[in-house]
Amino acid sequence: MKFPLFKKKKESSKSRPAYVNMRPRIDNSNILAQAKKRKQKQLLTKRAEFISPQIKSLPLSKILFTFVLLTLLIGAFIFLRNTTIFDVKVVEVITDKSESYSLVKEIADKYISKNIIFISSSEIENSIKSELSSVHTVFVNKTLDGKLKVEIIEDAPVYYEANNSGIYLINQSGGVMEVIEPETKLTFNETELLLRDNKLPADSDQVRIKYLEGFSEEERSKIIWKDVEREEKEAVLNQMKQDLDNKINDFTNKLAQQLKEDKYKNLIGSYIPNNENYSVGDKVPLERLNFLSIVLDFFKSKNLNSTKVVWDSDYSLEVFLQDNPSVLLSVKRSYSSQFIDLNTLIYYGQFSGARVVDVRSNNYSVVR
Repeated sequence: MKFPLFKKKKESSKSRPAYVNMRPRIDNSNILAQAKKRKQKQLLTKRAEFISPQIKSLPLSKILFTFVLLTLLIGAFIFLRNTTIFDVKVVEVITDKSESYSLVKEIADKYISKNIIFISSSEIENSIKSELSSVHTVFVNKTLDGKLKVEIIEDAPVYYEANNSGIYLINQSGGVMEVIEPETKLTFNETELLLRDNKLPADSDQVRIKYLEGFSEEERSKIIWKDVEREEKEAVLNQMKQDLDNKINDFTNKLAQQLKEDKYKNLIGSYIPNNENYSVGDKVPLERLNFLSIVLDFFKSKNLNSTKVVWDSDYSLEVFLQDNPSVLLSVKRSYSSQFIDLNTLIYYGQFSGARVVDVRSNNYSVVR
């Protein structure tokens, strides 16, 4: 029995020749193109099902009914749009002010022969309000027999404020409704502006010139201004201030005559500083107007007639009373506290006979 010393090694796979497929490769481009088309078709089907998932379940009768209904609606719209049955034949305007009747009628007449169904009420309302700033409310009523009814309620002024720039008519909400030109104008020169603003010193050249006006030419040459007593200079300055007050009072009196017309005589009003200027549509502070109303109601309850009311500043109000002193009040102090002080002065007889009563502070003062 023979046992070989070494086993015979298996032949290595590397030693075998590699297999080579010499047949040509299969052309599968058509198969890929068909697969791409199937994929696109499936995507379109899914989209169609997503957009109208119920379309296949709708019965034919429902589709026909929807089509007929839409056709009728479109036909009815075309008929109403073109028919003259519902055209506006009559326009009626109701207003409480004759001067605005013609303007409102002119706006409403533009809708004659137009289909009343397609006329916009808000359009008519906006047209009237844009032409008449005094209009508060517009009611538009349309009937199928061709009648267009427009009713307007105009806003009415309840206050006025006046100065050199204009007479401002103001409604309940504080809006300026109308601006009327004053018949007279108030102008100030440079010296008067300084006097008005309390910026003119007693030893100024303007006071010196006024002082020398009371002397003859010969006497003027002998007067040395620096040697003039301080009291004399102050007296001249006070006289200049009084002359300016008289000029302002004359202007406000002329405004008062203009305001006595029927259009304004029942309004609550006051004179405001000349630097205030308003236009139609501007808002005036209601705090000041309400304070004015309360103050005038108080004096009316005491049978004290006011002849003029002037705002010396944004916060200080001066009320001129007939045959009684003028009264200074302040918006910054509680009106009830000021009324208590006035009641005290009236009760103790300190009110009558005074020239000016000032209750703007806790320490009220009386000038006789």
